[in-house]
Amino acid sequence: MSQRSFQTPSPLVNIMARACFKVSQVLIRDFGEVIHLNATKKGAKEFAAHTHKRAESLLIKELAKARPEAKIFQEDKKNPPTLSFQDEEEGAWVISPLDGPTNFLHGVPCFGLSLAFKEKDVTASLIYDPLRDEMFWAHKGMGAFLNDQRLRVSPKGSLLESLWGWQMPSFLTANKTLNPWPFFEVLLKKTSGVRMLGSVPCHLAYMAAGRLEGVVLWEALPTESMAGLLIAQEAGGLFYDPLTLSRCGRIPWGEGLFFAINQNIEKSVADLCGILFHKSPLSTN
Repeated sequence: MSQRSFQTPSPLVNIMARACFKVSQVLIRDFGEVIHLNATKKGAKEFAAHTHKRAESLLIKELAKARPEAKIFQEDKKNPPTLSFQDEEEGAWVISPLDGPTNFLHGVPCFGLSLAFKEKDVTASLIYDPLRDEMFWAHKGMGAFLNDQRLRVSPKGSLLESLWGWQMPSFLTANKTLNPWPFFEVLLKKTSGVRMLGSVPCHLAYMAAGRLEGVVLWEALPTESMAGLLIAQEAGGLFYDPLTLSRCGRIPWGEGLFFAINQNIEKSVADLCGILFHKSPLSTN
């Protein structure tokens, strides 16, 4: 897929796509180099950090060129964004220029770019896997797509046949009252399996494409998950809170636990969580 041939009905998605094509050239080139540097751990780590910084600078430059009035929210592990702002009149870009940095550092081909545009709500989003040339995108009300193909979540309704993604945060808050591992053990027994891809956007994009039936999101940051959540939602997915046994009223950015699932397994997930939480499996007490 070439930059010239990729066009969508969404001007916002087209802006994001053009920026991603440029940044992806940096990521692809440097990914080929970092594999050879892994013999020297320090050298590889510094090189990957430099790649992240270059990709971030180029992405911000391209987005600012297209919408100079829009704010840009980027990843900051020391002070992760909560996106508490309300009704941005000029809009805001929410970006992760290299999501899956540990995979990138170790030569694992599972990483990508994640971008969302937020006004009152998330309007448009895009996830790009440069190695597979897979562009997952959505515009609110238009649906979700992989390149030019419409996406729908998996129709599977059997929990036993479902395949799940599991995301652990790159940092943990001071909240030590929740322990997700008992639920992980149950998922292994009650489903077809659990996959840890090492990239939140990849998890959510795969769920939207029907490759996964559910994704467990634990203390998810908006920079890494906001784009994927819109794509999953536009593909027919929903977000479920296992603590309240109901659909999420709001996304608990940076805290707590929630699932992205297809509608057909919602009842099975609710029944499972009802039994588990009655026995308090996620409590450390």
